[in-house]
Amino acid sequence: MKKTNVIILFRNLNLGGISSLYKSLLLENEKYNNNIEFILVCFFANKIILRELEDLGFKIYILPYRGKLSYFKLGKNLREIIDNEKIDIIHSNTPFDRVFTILHFPRLPHITTFHTSTPFEKSNNFLINFVFSFLDKKFIQLARLKIIAVSNYVKLKLVNEQIRAEDIEVIVSGIPNDINMSETSADSKIDFRKNGEIPLLCVGRFHYDKGQYDLIPVFKELLKLNNKYRLYFLGDGHDSYYKSVQKKIIDYDLSDYVIFLGYKSNVDYFFQKCEALLFPSKNEALGLTLLEGLKNKTLIFASPIGGILEVIDDRRTGVFIDFNKPKLAAYGIHQILNNIDQMIYIKEEAGEEFKKSFDIKSSYLKYISTYKKVINKIN
Repeated sequence: MKKTNVIILFRNLNLGGISSLYKSLLLENEKYNNNIEFILVCFFANKIILRELEDLGFKIYILPYRGKLSYFKLGKNLREIIDNEKIDIIHSNTPFDRVFTILHFPRLPHITTFHTSTPFEKSNNFLINFVFSFLDKKFIQLARLKIIAVSNYVKLKLVNEQIRAEDIEVIVSGIPNDINMSETSADSKIDFRKNGEIPLLCVGRFHYDKGQYDLIPVFKELLKLNNKYRLYFLGDGHDSYYKSVQKKIIDYDLSDYVIFLGYKSNVDYFFQKCEALLFPSKNEALGLTLLEGLKNKTLIFASPIGGILEVIDDRRTGVFIDFNKPKLAAYGIHQILNNIDQMIYIKEEAGEEFKKSFDIKSSYLKYISTYKKVINKIN
């Protein structure tokens, strides 16, 4: 049987949900004899995730992007990779690499995944808005790409943007079911339960959509109900939003109660150590962090928005909280955390829901089926 070679194309190979998804898919692929080989190609790569993937033995190319004009010259570089690796399909993930593929390789089979709940989002920059919003949408409509949406919510958003429903397949993302409890020497020094403290976790890169800024007033109210609560932020951040969160913590006099852990690859370790996950997202296509929480049987408090509604069943596998109302949110969180029977029920149901709906095997097999359908259609 002929091998099918697939390029997974990214603009940025960054820390976060997209790279985690494909890392999981590639690891799952090693368990099967599906004659599918993945090659990762990107324009930019975070050094941490690049090293992680290379250590796992995955093949990665970084295109020599040198500013806006080089965007139109890099087709030759990618053509060499396509020819050398005998590529059958390109699988794009963002407007940047989607438009690039359609412009340079209009005849090559092309699948794209929408990971965001804001497809064709507008920008204040005219050029960016024209190329990566207007052209992205028009090219997709004309090219009739095979589109993967990571949730039904994302599919609905695409249909509302006049993308044909029959071109869209929903493949809900999954994660591996193994628990990684490895710890670094720095991790082992953290005493999460010192003096009866109650550790709460917030996971995700610092970004406006993730809602960390809005979590600070809620946490302030939580401390009024019990001063043993501690908040651990797990995720990378260096920009102005990250600094605004830090400033708000200082303004609210919370520096002694909030701990920044930075990026960690062993997220399961922290889920297992903390009492609950606080997920105040403002905009979410699905939320791989929630799947990590379900897998670890962590008590989840999440915003009732977007794709989260397809992951969490309120009061069964997690609890919906309005983080825009600090006092009510804090009271709701505190009340559940003090009801042992309800906590145990929700945690157990969370674990069962993960096994039933979000194990990586199911989404992996659906991706493979999609690749094969595209190849068979062409042949």
